[in-house]
Amino acid sequence: MNRYIGSYQPDIIAFQEVFSATALKALLEPLGYRFFSVVDEPEPIDDYIYKSPVVCLASRYPILSALPLQADPSLSRQLG
Repeated sequence: MNRYIGSYQPDIIAFQEVFSATALKALLEPLGYRFFSVVDEPEPIDDYIYKSPVVCLASRYPILSALPLQADPSLSRQLG
């Protein structure tokens, strides 16, 4: 991960299937990604075991707003 980030130097990185946002943030801050956004929490099963991972954004620039997506209720009903 460090080599990829060092080579390409993206301004914003999206991570999927994150189980520990705190650990990811600790890895990214020294690489210049001081701004971090998570809009949900993974569901714990046991002490260090989680399910339902989340999506995180890491950025070199401030993240002004981050909200979870809300499905349209009528569309959700139509899709079952």
